Amino acid sequence: MPTNRVIPPHITDPDGTHDQRYWTTDTPLPEGPQGLKGDKGDKGDPGPQGPPGAGIYIRDELQDAGQLPPSGEPGWAYLVEKDLYIWSEDQEDWINLGEVLGASLELAGNGTANTAARSDHHHNSIYLAGLTVSNASSVPLTLQNVSVGNNTYRVASVPAAGRGDEYGTTNTVARGDHIHDSRYYTKTQMDGQLAQLASINHTHTEYALAGHTHSANDITSGSFSPSVIPTLDASKIGSGTFAAARIPNLDASKIASGVLAVARIPNLDASKIASGVLALARIPSLPASQITSGQFSISRIPTGTSGSTVALGNHLHSGNALFRWTHRKNGSHSLSLRSQPGYDAYVIGSLSNGANISWWTQPGVTSGGDKWYFVFVQNLGFGWLPWIGIVSI
Repeated sequence: MPTNRVIPPHITDPDGTHDQRYWTTDTPLPEGPQGLKGDKGDKGDPGPQGPPGAGIYIRDELQDAGQLPPSGEPGWAYLVEKDLYIWSEDQEDWINLGEVLGASLELAGNGTANTAARSDHHHNSIYLAGLTVSNASSVPLTLQNVSVGNNTYRVASVPAAGRGDEYGTTNTVARGDHIHDSRYYTKTQMDGQLAQLASINHTHTEYALAGHTHSANDITSGSFSPSVIPTLDASKIGSGTFAAARIPNLDASKIASGVLAVARIPNLDASKIASGVLALARIPSLPASQITSGQFSISRIPTGTSGSTVALGNHLHSGNALFRWTHRKNGSHSLSLRSQPGYDAYVIGSLSNGANISWWTQPGVTSGGDKWYFVFVQNLGFGWLPWIGIVSI
């Protein structure tokens, strides 16, 4: 588009109309030299107050950045070792601000169940009153400002003396240094004192003087406490049974009858035992060469497959004891063991999936388009089998 150009020596169009006194050209004029730097302008007016920031709430301390939650809220932060991660609304991701240095940090929260309050937090009178009495408005609270660090908190306190003459009522508090004199007792002390009193309907019977005495013949019933029984010589005891703890250790020659406890019997040489039956636990293990007569119980005869053991008379052998399993049926394909190679031969039985098969190296026979081998099949015996769905073990 053509542009207006001023014809020298004019500097500007006097009336700003760019009329027929001026001509235009599509060729731009060359750019002039850079002018001098102007003076610094005046300082602008302060901008409007911005909204409060979300702040930073350190919710927890983690061991690894992989433990950070998938998303967060404005102001949420986590300590990962010494690095501080905050949630970015713009990037929708956790931003690592680097290592945190200086004063130690305390977990802070907004009062929800999964955050922690500052260690120097306070509660206002609503919470204090609501936790102590049913009628919160009746508690005389004193509110005052308390400075903690750079912050000021509103703190409520309860006057120790109550209100006016209300000492002792349920919603007032006694002074911390108050005492009770001897006219007052605790409930436990009162119960103890009352338990020692006799009933108002009690009566008294005739009693002897405090200094009276009795002879032994006056005592005809009841039991003495052991502490009032004198120590006696054994010769003075002519009947009854002693407690075991009262019987002294005696030489064996002094014991002429009765049965000794097992713990009182010493270990004896076998030559000293000439009769009776020994318990099995007392019989040592013997080599078979030492047993030359008698008959063993069947339960005492070991069983097994090695040359040093004996099988029972009614024992059985599995097929694998005669033929080593070499293959196994695999898959759901129907497979039958037959008396001859071919699908028209007699069926001996059907193979279940996983059935074991013993196969010998042999040429096999082709019939019905399949290769047939003479094999031994678990639980079915000998027969011919088409080699379909068979795998090696």
